[in-house]
Amino acid sequence: MKNLKVPLIIILLAALIYGGAKGLIYYKTQSAVDQMVQQAQLFAEIRYDGISSDLLKGRVAVENISITPVTLQDSINIREAAIQGDGPMFLFSDAAKLNQQTPEKLIVSVAGIDISLDGQIMQSMNAAAANQQASMSSCALGGTLTAMDLRAIGLQEIAADMFISVSRPKLSNKTRMEVDLSVYNMAEMSISATLSGADNPVAIAMAPQADEVRFVYKVNTDYMQNMKKYCAAQLAMDEAAFIESYAGATDEQYLQALGFIPGKAIRQAISDFMQQPGKIELAMVPSPELNPVNVQDYRPEDLIDMLGLQLKVNDQLVKELDFTFGDEINAMFGNKTVEKEVTVSEQASEKNLVSYTYQITPISRLPQYIGAQVKIQLKDGLDRDGALLSVNQKDLLLEQRLHGGKFQVYVPRDKIASVKVLRLLKEDAGANQ
Repeated sequence: MKNLKVPLIIILLAALIYGGAKGLIYYKTQSAVDQMVQQAQLFAEIRYDGISSDLLKGRVAVENISITPVTLQDSINIREAAIQGDGPMFLFSDAAKLNQQTPEKLIVSVAGIDISLDGQIMQSMNAAAANQQASMSSCALGGTLTAMDLRAIGLQEIAADMFISVSRPKLSNKTRMEVDLSVYNMAEMSISATLSGADNPVAIAMAPQADEVRFVYKVNTDYMQNMKKYCAAQLAMDEAAFIESYAGATDEQYLQALGFIPGKAIRQAISDFMQQPGKIELAMVPSPELNPVNVQDYRPEDLIDMLGLQLKVNDQLVKELDFTFGDEINAMFGNKTVEKEVTVSEQASEKNLVSYTYQITPISRLPQYIGAQVKIQLKDGLDRDGALLSVNQKDLLLEQRLHGGKFQVYVPRDKIASVKVLRLLKEDAGANQ
């Protein structure tokens, strides 16, 4: 019986420590949330049901939140708002340090956002949009669909999830940022960026040095088809004419709606997407020479080269990305051209090479491609693919998507036969050696 006392004491002690830690996290979170609620009370009444935590994951969540603006009798409801760090110690760290040092891992998620289409919040948003649109139809280029429009299309509410992550692996000087927004039965949007340079969040925000930026938009096919039918009827035209009203809009209409005038190829891509709704991918790999401070030194048409833009619609590359701005924006630019000491034939060859492809890349060079999409072939013949999150001496960490969710998987280095990285063809040939 005496032999059982020591293990029993250890178990009780561990339980006390765990319970104390959970209690401390609850107290710290409740204090921070209550302070925010108090600060926001001039604008909205905020209520919540409870607080939960996961010590091992370094995650804490506030559950069943209700936000009611003081001037309205309507609420925005949120099932859960959570923050997660790089492990248990994140929950005990000083929040002020986040302003001084980018964390190895930080995830903020807001799940179950719900706004009624019949409530006063949507009505006030519709009124603001109506003032901006004046006599413009909500279905016209640059228009905003109202709650009544969305109900006619078939939606019952605005329901969404939002996910924001920041990661900075120890062996990399790059910071990976990602924002995902899913609006149920409408669309999904994702923005990801790989930033190099300073590891200070303030420095990154003030002068970000983007190595790569990607934007992906996936539309719900049923929503798009219903929207086309509804808007075509509202504008008293057939669906083909409605699509043409977008793709064939005047330069003035595009300037008002988008802020730029797309060229022929982009207009055709708009038409193709509206006819066969699916996915739009925009990638940007800025030139190291590009500096927003010196934008006035270049011509607007140089932006495509300087930004390294690539556009795909339903996985089809849009080869020409010509566009122009209005006089007001043109006035911000200068007359300097991007200098290239190459022949005409070399220019044509270079243009053809500016494309993303999966290229075999040595593992030793992978730290510079943190955040990029990779395909891994294992020695046993199986494949792994996803976004590269980190590399160390033992394994690679990938983020994969499955059925609308995300999960992470470790791939041991000694089991890897080859790695391919999605990157520009025009990158130096030494990357393949």
